[in-house]
Amino acid sequence: TLFSHAKKRNKVSVITGNASEELQTFQEYFGKTIPASHGKKPRTQQWLSLCKTSSPEETIATTANNCLQYDFNLAYVRLPAGEYQTVSKLNLAQQIDGWVGRLHEALSLNGLLLVLLVGGKDIGQMSLGPRTAVAMVQTKKPPK
Repeated sequence: TLFSHAKKRNKVSVITGNASEELQTFQEYFGKTIPASHGKKPRTQQWLSLCKTSSPEETIATTANNCLQYDFNLAYVRLPAGEYQTVSKLNLAQQIDGWVGRLHEALSLNGLLLVLLVGGKDIGQMSLGPRTAVAMVQTKKPPK
């Protein structure tokens, strides 16, 4: 995995997210290698830390602030169910674009930003399951 690749090179990583279920899945997968820290900043710089946030905006802000402190950052954002159904698709796309822009600005030179959009589609009472799309893969280059 990317995490094991980072660990072999003595890099430090952090997983930040606002979805308790998915953070619990990461916790179960990595086991005791993740120190018990649930504040905005992990207490120690172990090779892998877990950070729980309370909103999508806080997840993006925390990840942007962590970009220069950690070698590998994973931000997991779950939109609240009611929020994305009441907001227009254009407004939601602009909000996500703003988050991507903020993370890109926070990258170090030659940093890599990979954005995955994951979602399901419900038609009536039938769910078509999760669908994944790569929205953007970009490195940050020095200005010419």
